[in-house]
Amino acid sequence: MHFKSSSRLLFVGLQGSYGRGEATDSSDIDAVVILDQATPGDLKAYGAMLDTLPNREKVCGFISGRQELLNWERSDLFQFYHDTAPVFNSLDFLLPLIGKEDIRRAIRIGACNIYHMCGHNTVHEKDAEILKTLYKSAAFTVQAVYYDQTGTYIKQKAELIPVL
Repeated sequence: MHFKSSSRLLFVGLQGSYGRGEATDSSDIDAVVILDQATPGDLKAYGAMLDTLPNREKVCGFISGRQELLNWERSDLFQFYHDTAPVFNSLDFLLPLIGKEDIRRAIRIGACNIYHMCGHNTVHEKDAEILKTLYKSAAFTVQAVYYDQTGTYIKQKAELIPVL
């Protein structure tokens, strides 16, 4: 892909299985697009452009303006930064915003959400699909715990198992 550096496009990346290099034929494509600013017209234009692509049904992800991202919850920015593989440009401008307490907040929020949903699912939903979502949340939380303890972020899920 070639992007003009003078364009409004600041960043393009991939998250999820494509970002980790673990994609299969059934994987969705989690694209991240950061513009200088994102207007309602930009969102419509981006959606219309995606509608012209093959495998459109697999594309999901995140589009934002730079300022909105700078104002984002810092504990979310930790995971966002580390789980996004750059395709064009870098998200390094986010790093100075993310401190040790933000990482610890990500851990607390992740653990609380897992605890809440386990209890809720056991009592109310009794749904195995919810457990799959909880596994994903648990992986994100373990990634944050390991990073907090070591300063190393492990992207691949299979590499997390030995650190448990």
